[in-house]
Amino acid sequence: MSDPRVSVIVPIYNADPYLDECLDSIEKQTEQSLEIICVNDKSTDRTAEILELRSHTDNRYQILQGQGLGAGAARNLGIGASRGTYLICLDADDFFDAEFIKDAADKLDATGADILITQSYTYENDTHEEYVTDWTFVAGNVPDKDVFNYRDMQESIFNTFSNVPWNKMYKRSFVVENQMWYQQVKRTDDLLFTCLALVKANSITTIKRPYPHYRISLTTNSTSTNEVDPLAFFEAFQSLKEELEKLGLFENVRASFVNHAIDGYYANLTSQKTLATFAKVFDSAERYFNELELGSLKTSEYLNASQLAYIKNAIAMSLDEFIFTQLQEVTAQRDLSWKTNRTNERERWKYYDAYTLLVPQIPILEEKLHDETEARKDVEEKLQRAEDEIETILNSKAYRFGTSIATPYRKVVDALRH
Repeated sequence: MSDPRVSVIVPIYNADPYLDECLDSIEKQTEQSLEIICVNDKSTDRTAEILELRSHTDNRYQILQGQGLGAGAARNLGIGASRGTYLICLDADDFFDAEFIKDAADKLDATGADILITQSYTYENDTHEEYVTDWTFVAGNVPDKDVFNYRDMQESIFNTFSNVPWNKMYKRSFVVENQMWYQQVKRTDDLLFTCLALVKANSITTIKRPYPHYRISLTTNSTSTNEVDPLAFFEAFQSLKEELEKLGLFENVRASFVNHAIDGYYANLTSQKTLATFAKVFDSAERYFNELELGSLKTSEYLNASQLAYIKNAIAMSLDEFIFTQLQEVTAQRDLSWKTNRTNERERWKYYDAYTLLVPQIPILEEKLHDETEARKDVEEKLQRAEDEIETILNSKAYRFGTSIATPYRKVVDALRH
């Protein structure tokens, strides 16, 4: 059997409410030369049953059993078993547009690039609304050429393309030759793989169109369970810094790395669901700041001054002081929102008052408009009748006969005048 064009790797842990939609979106791809590698990472729901049924009716499936070590380890298992020219990962609660895999593979064929990156959608699981995601692909930062590499954007490479695996297709030979593997941590397991791929790739290409749909407002993805290991992101950033230093690339991408790490701290602290895990991340601030050299940039190089101030406050304050300060800021924002709402409400009432004054005039104005329209129609009808009568006269025999008699007489009169 010939090797497939693309290997799609799906790590799965207790995602059965969304798994059918995910797998349907892969099976229905316009690109049919696929292998669908599903890694069941010790799920306790209906995942095994769903996979068994699908694998019996579609021979493109390859079902692997994970060891419960997380999505990173599950993806590694899938990569090791893959045979495709290209590979891509999709989380079990997300889904693809039908044209994605073919469009991506075609673009990689045409350019010979190591990585292809696209835009994506955010899908609200509660409301079923979706919108283009601005943080996975910052279009304004992308170099204005079809193929590029990190040297064309080394100050923003990590801040332009997020860590997520599902909007990136890789040439499998590039991944294998560079011995790239996802980190086995409970959270931020995609940071090391993605960032190293971005700096190791000889060529990167993009499609500025969203294809993947990233589902939020649910409890099965890693961002909703970060209380399991709240400092995993710290370990991931430490590993990335060490690898960049080994490659001699850290200084080249220092600004991008530091800004990425600042954003990472802010995102992880603000997404904690319990006071205990919040305190763990809070207490790590000083060590995080120093070990990752977050204070090493010029003022103009920081992308988000408020996030930098946030982590500095976490260092300078006690937990109680920090929480109180945050409460004050939230209260001030709430008061400003109330004030703005009151102003807007007053403006709405002004418009409403003007509307209520105009409402009684509407029937009068409509009647006047109707009368004027009818009067205009009457004038137009009279003008048309007059034009018709004139046309009748001009075409009549009497008019033409009179004209023939009068013409010689007018010529004589004209001659006598001269």
